[in-house]
Amino acid sequence: MKILHITPYYWPAERYGGPVFSVHGLSTALAKRGHEVHVYTTNRDGASVLKVPVNKPVMQNGVSVQYFASPAGFDRFFFSSTMDQAVKENIASFDMVHIHTSFAWTTGMAARVALKAGVPYIFSPRGMLEKSLFQAKSSFVKWLWLYLIGKKVLKRAKYIHVTSGREQKELEKFSLKLAPVKIVANGVAFPQEITEDEKQIVQHWQKQEYILALGRISWKKGLDRLISAWSFGIELPLIIAGNDDEKITPTLFAQARDEGVADRIYYIGPIEGDKKWLILKNASMLVLPSYSENFGNVVLEAMAVGCPVITTTQVGAATIVKKAKAGLVVAGDPIAISQAIQELLPDQYLRKSMSKRGIDYAKRYYTWDIIADTMEELYFDD
Repeated sequence: MKILHITPYYWPAERYGGPVFSVHGLSTALAKRGHEVHVYTTNRDGASVLKVPVNKPVMQNGVSVQYFASPAGFDRFFFSSTMDQAVKENIASFDMVHIHTSFAWTTGMAARVALKAGVPYIFSPRGMLEKSLFQAKSSFVKWLWLYLIGKKVLKRAKYIHVTSGREQKELEKFSLKLAPVKIVANGVAFPQEITEDEKQIVQHWQKQEYILALGRISWKKGLDRLISAWSFGIELPLIIAGNDDEKITPTLFAQARDEGVADRIYYIGPIEGDKKWLILKNASMLVLPSYSENFGNVVLEAMAVGCPVITTTQVGAATIVKKAKAGLVVAGDPIAISQAIQELLPDQYLRKSMSKRGIDYAKRYYTWDIIADTMEELYFDD
């Protein structure tokens, strides 16, 4: 099958978080399974651009990726006239189009062109169409996009792909007419064997125990209530790792100072590649205290390297943690988070059991090859 993925951003633009890893992982797995996989995307990387060739195919892990130039000033809308032209010229040659993310120019454009060409498309909102998020934080522009463009995309797709039951329930709260909704989780790319030389990357943190919060720094990640949890007697350091495009780190540290825990909170910036896997593997546990999370890729990443997980009921992947018995799922208030941390910390036997179960469960059900097999069923289903 010849498949085209259309997404506003793609690997290696890691600053955009989960969707970048998810689309990259799925595309790579589909290519390995013998499909002809293409990705059309922009070269945006926040306010700057990726250092990649533009307007011509680049092979990445068996996937043909074309990065199209998106002019300065369009870093939030991902407009590209050259991408528009390429989609119009080539879309009819594909058997299936898979459109990813919401609120981008690429989404409405791709759906409109696919429909005109008679090519079916699957739409993955990638966690951006959750009613609770809209009510808490969304701007007028996002509401406008939803009712002028998004509702048409949602109605005319072959399928809407969501990553969890939670994401499906949140989407249905909008009371819009939807194409059939299918749940297919994200997968995880297991790390290669880590050498002794690579371990030097996080040598400082290897020498002590720590608790980790890993991922894009955003208000919805609930880091404010995680910091408050430290005021209930947790002595281990909390490492916060990730890119802070929303510029909320100063606010978080002001909170930590006010609550008297600043000496135990460390922000180490974004981490990638081997460094990410190492710091996860060496953590006493990962805590993901999100207010809203359609899935939570970092949960599977932690499980893949045997790091116990504490997460909140508002995280889509919390059901996986429960089924795997790879951690604890708790209410999102600071007291509940603190109690869960202090339950796990002294019980090394329990943490080792969670570690083993997490690795086994992730390998059994959540490799990208397994996820790609499930996605194929949506592509081939008539």
